[in-house]
Amino acid sequence: MNTLLQPKVELQANSNAFIVANTVPVSLQELREEHIIPVFAKDNEKTISHFEFIATCFKTLMQITKRNLKLPQIRVSHPINGRIPEARHNKPVELEDFEKTLYYERMMFVVQIPGFTNLISGEMVELTFGGIKSYSQDSLTGKYTKQHFHLFLGYQVRVCSNMCISADIGVSSIEVYNYSEIEQAVVNLFHGFEHERTLHHFTHLGSNFISRNEFERFIGKVRVGYLDPKIDSKDWLGDQQMSQVVKGYFNNPDFSASLDGSISLWNIYNLMTEANKNSYIDRFIPRAKEIDNILKLI
Repeated sequence: MNTLLQPKVELQANSNAFIVANTVPVSLQELREEHIIPVFAKDNEKTISHFEFIATCFKTLMQITKRNLKLPQIRVSHPINGRIPEARHNKPVELEDFEKTLYYERMMFVVQIPGFTNLISGEMVELTFGGIKSYSQDSLTGKYTKQHFHLFLGYQVRVCSNMCISADIGVSSIEVYNYSEIEQAVVNLFHGFEHERTLHHFTHLGSNFISRNEFERFIGKVRVGYLDPKIDSKDWLGDQQMSQVVKGYFNNPDFSASLDGSISLWNIYNLMTEANKNSYIDRFIPRAKEIDNILKLI
């Protein structure tokens, strides 16, 4: 039996979360055994659950890579609470645990793929696959229809769990009816991913430096551009996140500037990627895709 589908599987907590925002970690066991599965209201057809989405991706990756994969790391947000019919008259404080129902509107998971590691600017990175599901993108009040999912491949920085995603070749947004369509999307993304091109891009960032004055001008351009009505900047990092980038310039333990004030584009990229961890799950990918474009302001 596939390890992922065995009972009593627990997710190991990760001290460096790949996304923070308002998320909480969950185990595969909890997703499978304790969370209800949403349905399409008009015909009561069930949706593809978070657990089924993860299991389908995991199984497909195992078949593609022919490697033993570590269990996925999973984080969820926006809980949808309910209750069983027998507890309909109880006050919220009177509800017993067995009378409560729960599922999370948004979920994101990542799984490392062994055998694909590289060193960029002194930091070890490893190939990582991930998926995102937000029921807010589906019309659950209507009839059975396609569901929306997001898949991505990128290199995760081991020291801090930053997700480095190449926007043009590392992300796939799909609308599917069934598991087989998810499987095919995973296959297409993995086989279409250009490892050397992606690594060359990140290595290039690590070999290019800017001065403190150039960094300050860059920060100014980003903050002005974010508020410029002529620019489509809805997926840019906002003022709070760019403030985090500036703080990291001075004191980030892994990606701060040199003593002379110069800083590599790789470090700036990672400061922005780290700031993106404070995005909501459904905003993570759009903002990750925009980071490369924002860097072009330098």
